[in-house]
Amino acid sequence: MAAATRAARRLAAVCLLAAGAGVLLLIGVGRQGGQPWLPSYLFVWLFVLGLSLGSLAWVAVHNLTGGDWGQAAGPFFQAALRLFPLNAFLAVPLLVAPAGLLPWMRTAGAPDEGFVAAQHWYLNSAFFYVRAIIYFAIWLGIAQQLRSDGASPPHPRARRRPSLQAVSAVGFVLYAITTTFAAVDWTMSLTPPWHSTVFGLLIGTGQALSALAGAIVFGAALTREVDEPLRRRFHDLGNLALALVMVWAYLGLMQFLIIWIEDLPDEIAWFLLRSQTSWSALTWFVVVAHFALPFVLLLSRGAKRAPAVLAAVASLVLLACLADSFWLIVPNFRPRGFELQWSDLGALLAIGGLWLGCLLFIIGRPAADPLPGPRNLSVAHNTSEGRVPPVHRGQHSFDLDVSFIRWFSFGIVVLLIVTAASAFAMLGGFRIPLPRAASSAAPDTPGSATVPFATLQSAPQNDLRSYRRDKATALEGYRWVNRAGGVVQIPIERAMELVASEQSRQNVAPGITPAAPAAPQPGGAQTR
Repeated sequence: MAAATRAARRLAAVCLLAAGAGVLLLIGVGRQGGQPWLPSYLFVWLFVLGLSLGSLAWVAVHNLTGGDWGQAAGPFFQAALRLFPLNAFLAVPLLVAPAGLLPWMRTAGAPDEGFVAAQHWYLNSAFFYVRAIIYFAIWLGIAQQLRSDGASPPHPRARRRPSLQAVSAVGFVLYAITTTFAAVDWTMSLTPPWHSTVFGLLIGTGQALSALAGAIVFGAALTREVDEPLRRRFHDLGNLALALVMVWAYLGLMQFLIIWIEDLPDEIAWFLLRSQTSWSALTWFVVVAHFALPFVLLLSRGAKRAPAVLAAVASLVLLACLADSFWLIVPNFRPRGFELQWSDLGALLAIGGLWLGCLLFIIGRPAADPLPGPRNLSVAHNTSEGRVPPVHRGQHSFDLDVSFIRWFSFGIVVLLIVTAASAFAMLGGFRIPLPRAASSAAPDTPGSATVPFATLQSAPQNDLRSYRRDKATALEGYRWVNRAGGVVQIPIERAMELVASEQSRQNVAPGITPAAPAAPQPGGAQTR
């Protein structure tokens, strides 16, 4: 452990030197003035912020559920919790000049002026700053409570567990709410007309996955002896990573599929930029590196039980999460196609180097302990007959606490109420009224024809015509249904004539039995 501590501190010094080089590079780019550096800064900052937020969520989940996997992931999660003040400090450049990033802050000549006017109750400068302060106040408070509980000396279970689990339950609910709104403010509002109801959950899943991948990488790096208990812990981490990879892919696919089916101009513009330009190459890289390869590799039990192999997969996931953050932010500012700029490298070195250097310095300290979740503690009960040792079931201590159920249920109810109220309020506020001139004009009057616009589907009108032509051919043509059985399909008009003539023969005269149909001639065919 001493060797690992020294190595972590040496690597931290290297990261801080890289951060200094990144700052100099950003200063040089800013002085030239040809390339805006704020988009690059934003995507790297959101990536490192997601590592801290994902760690906060995992610490809360572990405090509520417990598990041995916290022994391997704890050092990274606990260190990332201590970096929220750094994340807030790094947000200062974004809050000083947000108009360079957010189009709805530009008042004159904005291309989406109608949308900005309808969404002004939410997308305005004053409310934006208030929300940002609220987000960081909540995150800093929760992180401080979880970090303080984790760093404090053990207390009796009867006194410690309710407070830790109550903070974790309420903190996780607040994390889910604030992350959803922060995703709208700092990512979705870069394109005001575009909206997605699942976007906040998709961002939160990506944060949890990136934090878990970082914990796996650092946990494997700190491992010196691989024994069976350690293999089980990494196997659990691999299972969690596999689940998050599938959830992230499912949410992303459902978001794209719903928008693709609707094919509305206001909703498809965001995907058109990323699918029908040179940005499509990065789109496919994110799909393969974020889902396809990790999914296949994490299906192997042997890969999940080998810390080195699992760390390699987690490194790929971390790279994919960084590329995903780049894919979410930068195309809005480079619509001509995929392009890398010096500001991207400078922001990655400056923010990433500073954040990673501080993380390594914290991990290198002896105080970086595993997560202190409730099932990692043992409890002895004092009774009238003496001291009774704790009861173990399996590998964990088991002690059902009614207060935990009460707090957890209360948190779920609060989450549902706040989510429903927020959804109704946002849907009502974001509803865009039709222009008066467009709504009053008749659809068939001259000059009221809509201007053709790009679509996410290749050619929906041609697809519809082709579908109708195929159906008409099937109904109006001749084809064999079963050549061996002599069953043939005929046009529907001819079939209706045959049915009508057959009914007329049966109704020639009442009481007269119609003649039996003639036997089919050799070589004849049945119709269908």
